[in-house]
Amino acid sequence: MTQTTKHLFSIAHVLCLVLAFAAAGCVTGDDADTAPSASPLLQLQCPAVVQAWAPQTKYASNDLVTFQGGTFQARPPGHTSQSDWLPPVVPALWLPVTCSNGAPPTTPPPTTTPPPTTTPPPTTTPPPTTPPGGGQCSADGRPGPKFDIAGAKNVGNGNGLQFIGGQCLRASDCASGCCALPCGICSGPGAQFQNGKLGCGFGG
Repeated sequence: MTQTTKHLFSIAHVLCLVLAFAAAGCVTGDDADTAPSASPLLQLQCPAVVQAWAPQTKYASNDLVTFQGGTFQARPPGHTSQSDWLPPVVPALWLPVTCSNGAPPTTPPPTTTPPPTTTPPPTTTPPPTTPPGGGQCSADGRPGPKFDIAGAKNVGNGNGLQFIGGQCLRASDCASGCCALPCGICSGPGAQFQNGKLGCGFGG
């Protein structure tokens, strides 16, 4: 083989390799558009409300949850969730799906709301019913000492039998001769101004 023949053979060999490489080619832009895409998500008929995923929750097989805008279905046989087993992170537990009837609203897990605390109304302390002097008249509520009810049988008979501390309607009821104001209570003359009494003379 002459030197010229060898040279032509080498050029032909190189051209053949170039053509073979071009025939095998790389994927062009048009070819990339026809390349297979990721498989579509499984479509399900979802309920109107799907609870948001929550940790420490028992999920049965095929339960649906929402998480960060996506919908996921629990794979069999179900499990109890943990804080680091997020649905997008653990495909062995959760299958991403789409809802054929539209994505359900993201509903937060139920929370327990403490009952409102009610403040009881302030209590008012009624004023004491016992005026200065130790009691009140049982006749009309005016200040004065209370009557001794044991002497009720002597009230108003004018027999002078009512003892000190018993009710009187006039001086003639009292053994002491003093029916003290303002209530009408038999009193000793020396004590007619004590304990809220205003002196003898009740009943005229």
